[in-house]
Amino acid sequence: MLLLAAGSRGPVALGVGITAVPFVSWIAAGVAHVAGIGGVPPLVTTLWQWFPAVLVGAALAWCGLRPGVRALVWLVNLALLWVLPAIFTAVSSVLGTRVLLGNLQEMMAMGKQVFTGALSPAGGAAPTIFLAVAVALVGTVIRTRASRSTT
Repeated sequence: MLLLAAGSRGPVALGVGITAVPFVSWIAAGVAHVAGIGGVPPLVTTLWQWFPAVLVGAALAWCGLRPGVRALVWLVNLALLWVLPAIFTAVSSVLGTRVLLGNLQEMMAMGKQVFTGALSPAGGAAPTIFLAVAVALVGTVIRTRASRSTT
């Protein structure tokens, strides 16, 4: 929350990158809880997975690439967009498996296996990252052109 309240664009964009995945997960869980079983259309549940990428891409476009240190914000946010869903997937898989409850070694082994599987190219993070980069680049171009036309 401190990053989101910062006065500079870099820390705010970093705060959005840190909170995008959990925020969308919590919103999706809340909507599903309120709507009940089968109350959320399948299209909406499919779109939830893309929303963090759109948030991160918009934050990066707003942040910009200048000064050059903001390129580091871009890299960190894209890395977070890749790693955070893998962490959430691994933790929810381990905690949702009652068979392994109490066997910490097996829980750790399963968590590691799920985490590495989610990080792999087959894990599905690449399209999300590509979407975030595309939104960020298109937004940056639009923002740059708009600022040039007003000056």
